[in-house]
Amino acid sequence: MAYPIAIENAEGKAKLTLAGVVFRGNMLGYSSGWVQADASTMAMFAQWVAMEDGEPGDVIEVCKRCTLYDEDAPYTANTKQFLSTTAGAITEARPNPTGAAGQGDLVQLAGYSIDTRRAYINLQAPREQEMFFPVGTYNALNAGAVEAHIADAGWTGPHADSAAVAGIIQGRFPDNMVALERFTLLCDTMAATALDIDVTITGGFDDASNVQATGAACIAKTSGITTADNMIHTVDVKEAPDAAFALPGRNFAVTVDPDAGDFVPAGLVVRVLVV
Repeated sequence: MAYPIAIENAEGKAKLTLAGVVFRGNMLGYSSGWVQADASTMAMFAQWVAMEDGEPGDVIEVCKRCTLYDEDAPYTANTKQFLSTTAGAITEARPNPTGAAGQGDLVQLAGYSIDTRRAYINLQAPREQEMFFPVGTYNALNAGAVEAHIADAGWTGPHADSAAVAGIIQGRFPDNMVALERFTLLCDTMAATALDIDVTITGGFDDASNVQATGAACIAKTSGITTADNMIHTVDVKEAPDAAFALPGRNFAVTVDPDAGDFVPAGLVVRVLVV
């Protein structure tokens, strides 16, 4: 016999208008309205727990923190509970953002089981996480592909040349990422020559093709303000990792290919929202 889930010790209560069918104990996310959360779509991360059943248009009570009590004893005592790829549910199996299956699934830790019948849910608000990925280390052994290094007031790195690649930057999006907010190239400028930079991106998940995705075209990018000598200029290249590319757990490589400018690429600033 399947018993209904009971809600105990609810905190952080609110009322929401539903855009889909939900059941008491479901995790709720937002997709053109409040619906069952789903780890297979990072933007539909869990933000609330439904405290009652409802249909589209219904206003129901929800909470941020509670204990789920299930007489059917579905939990393993003292075990992590993640948002599931089954809409609205939680699971003890960590979603897999990598490999041949489940690529891009969100890993959201929703709570922890107390015993076989009780799981404590504590849904946290998204928070910003900023990361810096430096330009990889190169030398002039293959100057036709990568430019020789130079030092400019302590900023040492590959000297940009329109005849060569100025740098390659490698990184990874966090498994618990729900949004990409910033993807910005930093450049140490050695003259007032305006920047003209093409950026390409390629990437893939663990145990998958290394050219699984190639992002969007990102050409003729320049600095956010008028280029000047001896500055740390920013170049917004956020369109390169488009929506189909910027997914949890994706590994990436960014190639910086200048058409104009006199600069040393320093690295990439990436800001994401994580849960």
